[in-house]
Amino acid sequence: MGETVLFNRSNHKPKKGDFTVAFRLNVTIDHAQLELMNEFQLHERLAAGSGDLGRHGICRVLLKNQAHFLWIVLVPEVPENVTELHHLSEDDYRAVMFSIRAFSAFVEASFAVDKINVASIGNQVRQLHIHVVGRKMNDIAWPGVVWACSEKLAYEPAEWTRRQHLIREFINKNQPIYGYC
Repeated sequence: MGETVLFNRSNHKPKKGDFTVAFRLNVTIDHAQLELMNEFQLHERLAAGSGDLGRHGICRVLLKNQAHFLWIVLVPEVPENVTELHHLSEDDYRAVMFSIRAFSAFVEASFAVDKINVASIGNQVRQLHIHVVGRKMNDIAWPGVVWACSEKLAYEPAEWTRRQHLIREFINKNQPIYGYC
């Protein structure tokens, strides 16, 4: 159905179009981590105005309902006192970085974007979360930051459903295989 993209030095930039990410991720998820993921509570501000599309690895995947930008938020399902990337265990850090890389490649290959912005700020919401935003040089906030854009534009219902479907399909086809190296 799609091409396979291996992330390595010789082939690190996917082509435009449908694709699947093939990978090996050497991390271990223990029983306590699985229990934590079942008890995870998403911060209400992150949930507001977003569609919860499921999990990729240890990250909850959200799509912001902001049609000016393709805006994905990855929320690692970790203890609430883990509020910075450097607070993550080595395995969790690798898992989160893998998800960031996978979604960045997906956005670049699947949507007509000029730049991918990735940020973990957390000034207003302390729960660790990472923004992966597809930007176009003609978007309303270019070249500034998306947070400065006060104009909100919700997706049309059909487009909202289509984008959620595309991202869920990517998630379902590209789950990390833990402990495989």
